[in-house]
Amino acid sequence: MDHRRTTRSGFLLACLLGIAGCTPIALKPLPQGGLHDNFAVAGRFAVRYPTDTGQAGGNGRIEWRHLDRADDLVIRDPIGGMIARVRRDSTVYALEVPDRPIEQSLDPDALTERVLGWRLPLRGMVWWLRGVPDPGLPADGPVQLGEDGRPMLLQQGGWTVAVRARHVDTGMPERLEFTRGSLSIRLFLPDWSEP
Repeated sequence: MDHRRTTRSGFLLACLLGIAGCTPIALKPLPQGGLHDNFAVAGRFAVRYPTDTGQAGGNGRIEWRHLDRADDLVIRDPIGGMIARVRRDSTVYALEVPDRPIEQSLDPDALTERVLGWRLPLRGMVWWLRGVPDPGLPADGPVQLGEDGRPMLLQQGGWTVAVRARHVDTGMPERLEFTRGSLSIRLFLPDWSEP
């Protein structure tokens, strides 16, 4: 396998966690407390992932606008260039990376594996990003609660999701870490809003 393709594919897919359109999200503050079905979030990520020759990593900006029947996710490098974009229209996912045709699938995990070379649980991320279990997946272990009674550690689909800090006013996660084997993704999400 071409090392350059493996490294780029690994970076693209490992980063593929949480994001939105090519224009900045217009932020409308979330009401205090509670979990919201529709959301927009923006922040930063840092990722480490395995390659054929060891470990690699990267960082950048993420944005995600999530609605009941649609998602629009964009991952950018630190200077604002697009790394990848995922859009969902009802049940169909489309993945776009620079200089390649857009590919579509009903299965976002298989789509990311086919295009980027890694499998990521994009459906589960809709829930995990908000610090709660995906109700459509069985648990791999018990959910650990913090002093505030909210989940701080959960395990599903082979992933461990740790909520490191929450916003005081809304309770939405501010710092999270997702791990699966040697893959580690840290998120800092200061900007939650209504879409």
